[in-house]
Amino acid sequence: MGLNKIAKGIINSRYSGYQTGKVNIKGNTIYEILGLTKVNTRILQAVDGNHDILRLLQVAQQIGLQFKPEQLKEYYETFGCNTDLLKQANRKTTLHKIVKYITKESENYPIGEQGGVLGVLIHEIPRTGRSAN
Repeated sequence: MGLNKIAKGIINSRYSGYQTGKVNIKGNTIYEILGLTKVNTRILQAVDGNHDILRLLQVAQQIGLQFKPEQLKEYYETFGCNTDLLKQANRKTTLHKIVKYITKESENYPIGEQGGVLGVLIHEIPRTGRSAN
């Protein structure tokens, strides 16, 4: 079914109290429980997403952005659960282009260097899998 990680997260969060994406355990359908449309629920299933990915999909749905499964994986691997970038996204361009541009530019300006506005943005982006220079 592809919802193994989210189910495990829901079970674990009942004991720890921590979860990023909100679920409505009193919902009547899977869509109400997850707070997602049918399309976004299928995307969550396709990537077997966790609570962070659920949160990204919920925020993207709220602001009108539509991920494809590959884009969601790429975004999550690059930025983690940073919903602020989604909210600031320019809707006149595709999400893929935004991710590609920021990733390319962040390689040109290592952490610690001053790069103007882009340098400030880079400091706010969680850089998973990269070592700081």
